[in-house]
Amino acid sequence: ELGIENSSDDEAVEEESASGTQGSNSCGEFIENPEANNDAIERFMKTMEPDYPLPDCVYMGTVTENPYGDNAQQVRAPYQVEGSWKTVFEMYESHLNSVFGEREVKASPDFNNLSGSLYVDNDEYYYSIKISESEGITSIDLDFLRYFEVEK
Repeated sequence: ELGIENSSDDEAVEEESASGTQGSNSCGEFIENPEANNDAIERFMKTMEPDYPLPDCVYMGTVTENPYGDNAQQVRAPYQVEGSWKTVFEMYESHLNSVFGEREVKASPDFNNLSGSLYVDNDEYYYSIKISESEGITSIDLDFLRYFEVEK
């Protein structure tokens, strides 16, 4: 079951969603329900930074958005794309390096296991992006925190 889940305190609301494309029907059978998936991607992108990149033909899993303590909002999202983990890894490494600089981004590719992880943690953001490939499908697990100041 796929969807977007918004939780506030102990209350969780899950919206039904399936897989889909990002505005194109060129993704073949990888994407079963393009319209529902496009809706899930659109809701996901509203929670992320405006320039957060997504590869083509994203199959969006269940996305959760929750308060994280008193001063942060957390987004967790699993999604899949067709193709090489290395291409996706390099895309996210390049994006994070352009936003935060190479000194802040910790990149750990594992060529033997077709996987890698990227990590950024500073006063404003926390990104953990885990990427792995199996049978031509690349899975991405995103854990994102946006910190904000608490009014006193």
